[in-house]
Amino acid sequence: MINQRFFASDKQMFYALVAEPERRRQERRRKGTLAQAARIVGGLEMGRTEVLVSDVSATGVGLWSNIPLEAGTVYRLQICGESDLYIRVVRSRKRFDGSYDVGAKRCSAALLQAA
Repeated sequence: MINQRFFASDKQMFYALVAEPERRRQERRRKGTLAQAARIVGGLEMGRTEVLVSDVSATGVGLWSNIPLEAGTVYRLQICGESDLYIRVVRSRKRFDGSYDVGAKRCSAALLQAA
């Protein structure tokens, strides 16, 4: 078995040669920050879970969670040092390590009554 290490330059070269161009409309900012996600039902907070924010853009948020977050549900996301975000879960996929990769769109606080 060969012991092989990959470096940041290897990753950059791979994406330069193989990956498709970025299709997102908004720039993403990588975070890697812990946050609290509180589920909102009928305008009320119904429970919290700790999540890791993987990236943030003007239109959405990427999260890693230890539990699945149901598509269509609304959460108030509290990221340390930033104002709260309201998000609607678009997808929640199980990762190889048992955690969940969650994609969510930002939504306005006015939509919370419908949640």
